[in-house]
This record gives sequence, structure tokens and C-alpha cells, in this order.
Amino acid sequence: MTLRIASIATALLLAAFLPLKSFAEDQPKLTGAEIAEGRSKAQIANALIILGRSAKDPDMLIVAARILATVPAGVADPKASADGTPVFYDPVKIMEEAKTYSAARTEVATPPNRAGFCHSTNISATA
Repeated sequence: MTLRIASIATALLLAAFLPLKSFAEDQPKLTGAEIAEGRSKAQIANALIILGRSAKDPDMLIVAARILATVPAGVADPKASADGTPVFYDPVKIMEEAKTYSAARTEVATPPNRAGFCHSTNISATA
């Protein structure tokens, strides 16, 4: 009986003093390309949220929420972090916000006249 108690005590002491892996080490390390992709997605989602809120466009907010759901880390709202503590975007709340806006969709948006801007549609084939 005392041998059993001694072995349990020894096991507890070893467990207390042996270094354990932290939870951060259990997470897979992201490559530089993955970090860059996540940063790009976060910037695009942030821009879509700002544009969607200003235009009250639910489609922009829905796309932003879908993009945010694919970013491996939380994305902070830069305007909500005034006191120094970050406030992270929540894709579910953004989807709920999108539902409050009416969808004023048109079938096809009329593009502006861009003749001469980049490529002219009146290109003659003279050789």
C-alpha cells in the first residue's frame, strides 16, 4: 500500500516539474504564403464591410462574412478598437446585419462609357 502511494506521489511530482507543451505549440505554424493570404482576405472583407454598411448593401456584407469565415485568425474591426482592446468581426453578426438591409438588386448594372479609357471598342483592323 505504501509502495502504491509512493509511486503515485512520484508520478504527481514528475508531472508537476516536467515541462509540458503549451497549447500554442499544438497549433500548426502558418507559412508566409498562408499569412499573406489571410491578411489579403481580411483587408478585402474589411473594405466590403465598410462599403456595404455605407451603401446599406446586403450583398457586400454577405460576401464579407463568407470571406471572414475562411480567415484562420480573428479579424479586428479597426473602427471599433478605439480604446486599445480589439473588437473582432463576427461573421454571424454580419450576416444578421445584412438581413436588416433591403436587397435593391438590379439584373445588370449599366457600365459607364469607358471609350478611350483602356481599350476602345472601335478598333479598326488596318495593317
